Amino acid sequence: MLVVYTDGLSDAKKLNSGVFGRFLFRGLKRAGEFESATALRDEILKMFHYYTQESRIEDDVCFLVV
Repeated sequence: MLVVYTDGLSDAKKLNSGVFGRFLFRGLKRAGEFESATALRDEILKMFHYYTQESRIEDDVCFLVV
């Protein structure tokens, strides 16, 4: 699978914390393989919403999983 994303996804921040990109790639590495692009997309969205919670998103957030 291929994941293409804008810097808004990887640079999103949680209040008083680091950027989402590090959290995302560590989490996906632990999660293992995904059966489909849809499953991977859903996991990225779930992790993004968990990480950013009530933080204001300052940039565009876009990604594509093929």
